[in-house]
Order: sequence, then C-alpha cells, then structure tokens
Amino acid sequence: MPPCSPSARLIINREVQIDRYGRTDIQIEANHRWDTSAAKVTVIIETKGCWNEGVNTAQRTQLADRYLRRDRTAAGIYLVGYFDSPAHWNNNKPGDDGKPHSDRPHTIHTIEDLTAEQHALTEQLRGEKGAEVYAFVLDCRPDPVDAAINTGQETS
Repeated sequence: MPPCSPSARLIINREVQIDRYGRTDIQIEANHRWDTSAAKVTVIIETKGCWNEGVNTAQRTQLADRYLRRDRTAAGIYLVGYFDSPAHWNNNKPGDDGKPHSDRPHTIHTIEDLTAEQHALTEQLRGEKGAEVYAFVLDCRPDPVDAAINTGQETS
C-alpha cells in the first residue's frame, strides 16, 4: 500500500497555525495503520534559505523552543536550502544595493561549514532539551555548466 494512501492516515500540511504567534512551515502527522489506540506521530519541518538572517538560530528558537516544546511527541527536521553560487551571487544584478558581497550574510559560509554548524547545534539541542531534531542542508546550487552558460563564464 502506498505511504500516502488514505488508509495510511498520513496528513501533510504547510503553514500550520500552531498558536496566535506562529506557523510551522510543514507539519506531517501519521496514525498507525492498524492500531487505532497508538499515538500519532508528528514531524515538524522548519525551512530556511541559506541567506536568511535566522539560519543559525531558528533551529533552536523556532523548531526546538517553540514548535517541539509545545508537542512533546513531535520530531523536528531543520531543512536549509543552500543556494550560494559564485556565478549567481558575485555578479551585480539590477537593483543591487552596491554593498560589498562580503557584507552579505549569505555569502560568508560554505555548504560544508553550514552543514557542520547545523549538525553541531542538533547534537547540542538533543543533549540540552532532549529534542528529537535532525538537520539537513539541501544543495540547491545550479549545475556549474548551467551557471557558466548563464553568466558567460568558462568552466574548468
């Protein structure tokens, strides 16, 4: 039976209003297929783009402290989309604010550094709060060949 069939009792929601002050990005709830007395399983996914000012704090402040604290049966996934690409960020675009690129928070980390930082915070939150949290950095960078074609740069 497919996992998303109606009899699997799986509900996937986005922008779920959890209280007057906040919404989860994605919330998945599943009931046991055979045992109706079993507790439901909830997974809350908080998403951020790598340029977001809160990328280094939201795993704690939003996911662990707000969303998971409310629902002790929930697990959380902190999903960061990594879009940084020299071919994209290092060229002036229409409407560019003229700031040096080193002053932009989204240009000062590598995918490896961001992944290591998020995994370290995950371990810290598990130890401090007993939170069932997992971090994942999704590589959303364009293919280098496509990026070079779009910017006129040579590939090595």
